Amino acid sequence: MIRKTYAARGLLDFQMAINVGGAILRILFSGGMMGANGVISAKYTTDNEALHQIIENSDQYKKGRIYLFETTVIKDPKNVRNAKNVKDPKDDENNR
Repeated sequence: MIRKTYAARGLLDFQMAINVGGAILRILFSGGMMGANGVISAKYTTDNEALHQIIENSDQYKKGRIYLFETTVIKDPKNVRNAKNVKDPKDDENNR
């Protein structure tokens, strides 16, 4: 199983609305903070592969407003402690 965390660039909270097959799917990005060092982007985490595809094919993702922050590989879904974080080196460049 793959768990992906997406971030909304520079936003503290963000509700993304995506048209999927005639229905509107709303995804809430939350947990962003503003501090002395700048903005920590709001995030959304899911292990649903269909949502991965929907988010990664959305206009907001393609334009860079939403980006893949972190990917976690879970070998045994029943034991989340075996999760291994895999970060894309481009993330550090993109989050500046």
